[in-house]
Amino acid sequence: MVMSTIARECMASARRSSFVSQYVGTLPDKDRLLYLEKLVLTSGEEIPDPYSISEADWIVDIREWPIISWPDIHGYLIDTPSLYTKEKLRAYKSLDAVNYVLCGHVQEIKYHGISPESDFCLLRSLVLPSQRQGSSSTLYDAWVCISKSQGFILTANCTCIAGLASCCSHAAAILFKLEMAARTGLITEEVACTSVQCSWKELSRKKVVPKKLKHINFSRPKKSHIRTPMKRQKAREHVGNISSTDIAALQTAAPTAAFFSSISIDQDSDTDTASEGESDVPSPLSTLYDPSAKDLSPEDLSARCAVKWGREKEKTARLQYEQQMQVLHQDFHLRQTGLLVKEDEPFLAASPDGVFECECCGQGTLEIKCPYKYRFYNL
Repeated sequence: MVMSTIARECMASARRSSFVSQYVGTLPDKDRLLYLEKLVLTSGEEIPDPYSISEADWIVDIREWPIISWPDIHGYLIDTPSLYTKEKLRAYKSLDAVNYVLCGHVQEIKYHGISPESDFCLLRSLVLPSQRQGSSSTLYDAWVCISKSQGFILTANCTCIAGLASCCSHAAAILFKLEMAARTGLITEEVACTSVQCSWKELSRKKVVPKKLKHINFSRPKKSHIRTPMKRQKAREHVGNISSTDIAALQTAAPTAAFFSSISIDQDSDTDTASEGESDVPSPLSTLYDPSAKDLSPEDLSARCAVKWGREKEKTARLQYEQQMQVLHQDFHLRQTGLLVKEDEPFLAASPDGVFECECCGQGTLEIKCPYKYRFYNL
């Protein structure tokens, strides 16, 4: 059995002597054979040793990355003997591999297509160790082999102590970063551009400055600013104001139209009061609610049309209010202010849009609202 193993190793080494890297020479005999077997596919195709490929042959382009999904990663981590279990993967956000991505430990990912005829590709990246951090820290060199067309994961390796097992947390971190890029729509010809690649690189950093224990935040990593795009339905064309004549004509032509069957117009006050607090909103209106909108960041919120409309018209509304009040009140003055804190109860504070004062009424606060639904009105 020992002679057979040595013979297999010699044959593999002789066959691939010009393609292996210095990394292979540093491995013990048993580990060397295990690594060389990774480079031979079940179909007999041989893939080059990623550590022997020159730097110029690697491509740094998000558009070249294969599209993989969570089931691909789940199947690979479960089928490969490792520390990953179904229970741990259910709470995948707590895994070290995911935290490596969110904390920026995964560096720039490089792509190699092997050959035009091959259905497999190589992806390689440096990963910052979880413990040995600082300027003198050595980055782990990990790579994964993935199918270009189907996205299934074939094998992986890393220079860490558990890397030969094909399923260490550093190699898994590359997989999670690929999945995140595919899920957020970055691996497309329309989206992938220089600006997107630069924003994607913001998730990487090569070192972490050591801090005292009292200055370290042990909470969960912050959410990535790269978010999964929300699914939106294409809005129908705006039809403008509908007159009562149009509604009457529609009711005559189609009395069972959704416009009449979805919303009940005639409701007496007793029924309305009795049903107060119940959730009997018509289904066409309830479908407008999107739970993912609760998780909007300040950057996402500022880009909303209604928010932009309110910001743009606030100054105009304040000026019109001041002009009208100066006519109706004596010695009326309006000024802008920041956060107002009650002196005797400092836990109470407010930030009004303005504070006014006049001789006839005294002081007061102003709150400006610019409803987006009135944007087509000349007010």
